[in-house]
Amino acid sequence: MLFIGFLFLQFLHANTGIDSLNSVLSSLKGKEKIPILNELVKEYSGSHEYQKAIDHLKEIIFLTEQGESDGSISSYYKRLGKLYLREDNYEAALKNFELALDLFRQQQDRSNIAEVISEMGYVNQSQGNYLKANELYNRALQIFEQTGDSLNIALILNRIGSTHKFNKEYDKALEYYESALQIRKQLNYKRGIAGSYNNIAMIYMFQEKYQKALELYFEALKLNKEMENDEWISFNLNNIGYLYYLQKDYQKALDHMTRSLQIKRNLKDTRGEMHTLGNIASVQNILGNLELSEKYFLKSLELAKQLGSKQHILQCYRDLALHNEQIGNYRLAYDYLSSYIALNDTLFNQEKITAIQEIQTKYETTKKEREIEILKKNSQIRELQLRRNRILKFTFIIGFILILALALIIYFSYHRAKIEIEKRKVIQRELNDLNKNLETRVETEVSKRRAQEQKAVEQSRLAALGELAAGIAHEINQPLHSIAFSMDNMSLALEEDDADKNYIQQKTQRIFEDIERMKRIVDHIRTFSRKQTEEEKTPFDINRSVTSALNMIKEQYANHRIDLEVDLYPKLCKVLGNIYRFEQVVLILLSNGKYAVEKQAEKEDEDFRKILQVKTYQQQEYVCLEFADNGTGIPEQDLNRIFDPFFTTKKTDKGTGLGLSIASGIVSDMNGIITVQSEVGKGTIFLIKLKKDTNE
Repeated sequence: MLFIGFLFLQFLHANTGIDSLNSVLSSLKGKEKIPILNELVKEYSGSHEYQKAIDHLKEIIFLTEQGESDGSISSYYKRLGKLYLREDNYEAALKNFELALDLFRQQQDRSNIAEVISEMGYVNQSQGNYLKANELYNRALQIFEQTGDSLNIALILNRIGSTHKFNKEYDKALEYYESALQIRKQLNYKRGIAGSYNNIAMIYMFQEKYQKALELYFEALKLNKEMENDEWISFNLNNIGYLYYLQKDYQKALDHMTRSLQIKRNLKDTRGEMHTLGNIASVQNILGNLELSEKYFLKSLELAKQLGSKQHILQCYRDLALHNEQIGNYRLAYDYLSSYIALNDTLFNQEKITAIQEIQTKYETTKKEREIEILKKNSQIRELQLRRNRILKFTFIIGFILILALALIIYFSYHRAKIEIEKRKVIQRELNDLNKNLETRVETEVSKRRAQEQKAVEQSRLAALGELAAGIAHEINQPLHSIAFSMDNMSLALEEDDADKNYIQQKTQRIFEDIERMKRIVDHIRTFSRKQTEEEKTPFDINRSVTSALNMIKEQYANHRIDLEVDLYPKLCKVLGNIYRFEQVVLILLSNGKYAVEKQAEKEDEDFRKILQVKTYQQQEYVCLEFADNGTGIPEQDLNRIFDPFFTTKKTDKGTGLGLSIASGIVSDMNGIITVQSEVGKGTIFLIKLKKDTNE
C-alpha cells in the first residue's frame, strides 16, 4: 500500500491540477486518500478556496481519529484553526486552536504551544479584543524567548505592533515593528524584512509622511522581486500607486496600479483585480480619460457581481452615477443612482423587511383565529339567550336577598372598621415612640462602626509598616553607612594632618545630606503611620503616592525575587483625597499581589517569573491606577465577595480579610471606583479610577 501511495505522489508531481487530484482521490480508500487530501488542502488554500480546504482537512482528521493515519492530529487542528481564521470564522478558529493547545500541552511541545497561543491572540486581535490579544502575545513571546526562537519572536513583536496600530498608538507600533525588523535583518529573512517594511510604511502613511512610506514600499518591492513573490509585488505596486494618488501624482499612480492589475490577472486574483480596477477608474476620471474611466468602472462592477460583493457593487453604482452626471449622460446617471438606492435599501433595510413580513404573517394568523372565535361567540350568544329567560324569573327574588345580605355586611363591616381604626391609632403611637428610640440607637451604632472602621484602617497601616520593616531599615541603613564612612575619612585626614577647610566642608555637606535623607524617610513613615481622618482631602499626585509605597517595599520584594514592572504616566492630573490613606491602598494591593504570585510559584517550575505590574494612565475624566499579577487568581464565585469585611481565602495566620475592604472604603471616600478581573491560574488585575481634580 505504501508503494501505491508513493506512485500517486509521483503522479501528482507530474500533474498537480485540482481536477486531476480529485480524479485520483475518487479511486482511493482509507489512508491511501490522505496524501491526496493533503495536496488538495494546499491547492485550495493557495487559490483562496478556504471552505473546500477545510472540508478536506476535516476528512483527514476523521481518518486519523479512525486509526487510518499516524499523522499528528494536534497539527491538523492547528491547520484547521488557521483556515477558519482566513474565513473570518473566529468562533470555529478559536475552538480548533483550543483543541490543538490541549494536545500540545499533553505532548509538552513548547514551540507549538507558543505558536497556537499566538494564533489565539491573532483571533482576538481580529475581533478587536486588543487587551486580550496582547496578553496572549506576551505569553507566547515568553516561551519563544526561553526556546530562543528568534523568527517567532519577531513575528510576535510584529503582531503586538499591529494591536497598537489599530489603537492608533503609532509611536508604540513603530517601536515594535522596528524591533521585529532588526531581528529579521540579523536572520537575513527576506520575506519577513519585506513584511516589516510594509508595516512601517503603512504607519508613515497614516502619519502623512508619504515620502518615507514610498521609500520603504520601494525597498519591500525590491526584496519581493528578488524572491519572485508576485502576490506581494502586486500588493507593493498597488500601495505605491495609492501613495502617488494621495500626493496627486496621478500619472505615476496610474502606472503602478496598471502593473499591479496585470499581475493580479496573471495570478487570477479576481477580488484584488476588482478593487484595483475601481482605483484605476478613479485615477482615469481625474486625468480626464472619461471613456477609459467608464470602461474600468464597468469591468469592476462585472467582477463584483460575479463575486457577490454587494458593498463593492454599491460603490460602483455610485461612481458610475457621478461619472455619467459629469459627462452629461443624465439618463444613465439616474439609472445608476436608482440602482444604488435600491441596493442600499436592500442592504440596510433587509431586517426591517423581514420584521414586516413576520408581523404580516402574525396578523393573518390572528385574523383567522378571530374569525373562528366570532363564530364560537355567536353560538354561545344564542345559547345564552335561551338561558336568560329562565334566569330572569329568579332575578328579583335573588336580588332582594342579596340586597338584604349586603346591608347587613356593610353594617357589621363599618362597626369592625371603627374598632380597627382605634387599634391602629394606638399602634401608630407606639411605633412613633419606637422609631424615635431606633433613630437614636442607629446614630450611636453608626458612630461606633465608623470608629471601628477607622481603627481597622490605622491597624492595617501599622501592620503594613511592620511588614515593610526590612525595606525601611535598608533605606535608613544606606545613609548611616555613608555617614560612618565620611566620619572615618575625616578622622584619618585629621590624624595625618591632611584635612584642609574645603575637605572638611565637603565631607560635612555630605553628612548633612545623608542626615536630611534619613529625616525625610522618618518624616514620611511618621506621617504615613499617624492617624488620618476622612476630612484630610487635598489635591495630590497618584504617581508620588505609588513611588513612596514602592520605595518602602522594593527591597523586601527584591529579596523575594519578585519583579516589579512600573509604568507611570508622566503628565498625570492630580486627584482629590489623602495621599497617605491612598498610599495604604497601594500597599494593600501590592501585599495581596505578593501573596498571590508566591502561592503560584509553589505550583510552577523554577523558571516561573513572579511579576507585579503597576501602571498609571488617564482615561477621559478619570486618573487610573492598575495593578496586575501573574499569581493564583481568584475563583469566579469569590469575585463578588472579596471586598466584604473579614472575607479571606488565606489561612487564619496569613490574613484577616480586612485589607481589600479597607482599600475599597478609602477609594469610595475619594469618590473613586475599584474593580477586579481575575482568572484562576493566570492572574488578577485591580483597576482604581479616581476623578481628576477640576480645580487643578
